[in-house]
Amino acid sequence: MRSLEVMLSKFSRVFPDCSAMASKLRPMTYNAEEEVRAQKNQATYLVQLAGRTTPKGLHCLSMRLTAEDFALPAEERQLPNQQRVQDPDLHHSAVFTDNVLACAVVVNSTVSSAMEPEKIVFHVVTDTLNLPAISMWFILNRTGKATIQIQSIVHFEGCLPTDDKIVLFDHDVVVQKDPAGLWSLNMNKKVIGAVDTCRQGEASFRRMEMFINLSDPFVI
Repeated sequence: MRSLEVMLSKFSRVFPDCSAMASKLRPMTYNAEEEVRAQKNQATYLVQLAGRTTPKGLHCLSMRLTAEDFALPAEERQLPNQQRVQDPDLHHSAVFTDNVLACAVVVNSTVSSAMEPEKIVFHVVTDTLNLPAISMWFILNRTGKATIQIQSIVHFEGCLPTDDKIVLFDHDVVVQKDPAGLWSLNMNKKVIGAVDTCRQGEASFRRMEMFINLSDPFVI
C-alpha cells in the first residue's frame, strides 16, 4: 500500500488531469491483478498435488517434475514427431494412467522390446493434476525413435479416428517381447481393448468404463 501511495503521489504531480491519470493506472492495475490471479492458481494446483496420498518417493518425483514443467519455456515443451500421431500406417497404443513411473515402464518396455520402434505411437491419457509431471518426464526421458502424445482426460476426444486398430495397455504391464503381432491380428477392424481390469467394489481404482464406452459396437 505504501508503494501504491507513492506512485499515486508521483502521478498526481505528473498528471494533474485525473482522467489522464486514471487511464494510466487502469492497465497497470489490471496487469497486477492478473499476475496475482495466476500465482494463486499455481499455488492452489501445487497444494492439491502435495495433498495426494501417494508414496513419498512418487510424491516427491511428481512435485519436482511439475515444478520443472512450470519453469520450462513453452517452446521447449513440445515432444518430437507430433506430426506422426495421426498416421494410420503406424502402430498406435494407448495408456490411461495417473502414475508417472508406471507409465514410463509401459512405454520404455514396449519400445525396447520392439523390432521397429519407429513405427510405435503411444497416446498417454492422464488427469489434469498429473499432466505436467508425465509430460515433463517424457521431455527429459525421450522414447528414442518412438512417438508419444500426452493428453488430458478433460480434453480427451478419442485416439486416432483415422486408425482402425489400437492396442490398449494397462499401466502395470511390462512388455517382454516384440508387440508388433498385435497389430496384425484380424479383428474385423475393431479396436483391441482391455476391459474390466479392476476388482469390483474397490473405489480407489479407475475402471476402463470411466474412459471408454464399452457398449460401443466398435469396442471389444
